[in-house]
Amino acid sequence: MTKEAAALRNKRIIGAILVIGVLFAVGKEVYTTFVLKDKINVAQTENKKLKGEAEKLGNEVKKLQDESYIGSYISGSIYATDDNSQVIIVSDDEKESATKDKKTKEAPDHKNKILFGVGALVALAIIFIAGTRIYKSRALKNKASAAQEKKSEQSKPVEKVGNGLRQTPE
Repeated sequence: MTKEAAALRNKRIIGAILVIGVLFAVGKEVYTTFVLKDKINVAQTENKKLKGEAEKLGNEVKKLQDESYIGSYISGSIYATDDNSQVIIVSDDEKESATKDKKTKEAPDHKNKILFGVGALVALAIIFIAGTRIYKSRALKNKASAAQEKKSEQSKPVEKVGNGLRQTPE
């Protein structure tokens, strides 16, 4: 292996290492971005939920200041009824199933985001491989043209001049 070929091989290895490092860094940043976006979405959802709860509590405070509401609240909590009222009891199982349905609807889906990141990395790898092949083919063409020029220079007619030989110009 000549020095030029060894140097070219070393450059390719360094280039491959750099490209792999860049691909890794880009992939890591893409993944981090998706995770942070999910965290932001969760925080915004929780913020809306807490604002809704604060509004409900504010309404509850206003209601508790009304004497007629206090009377109906007390009669409902001890299941006492007036002549025209009814008490409806909701079981804990129904409450849990309602909250589970809500949670499953709000669960974030990371699969699509991970697939997108992997797809981006694969695309970058394909671009790197294609670029390497184009570089190799150009290098081979340059070597072939250089060899052809060298061969054509060697095949020029030679004339004897004094003690040495000289190539005739074309």
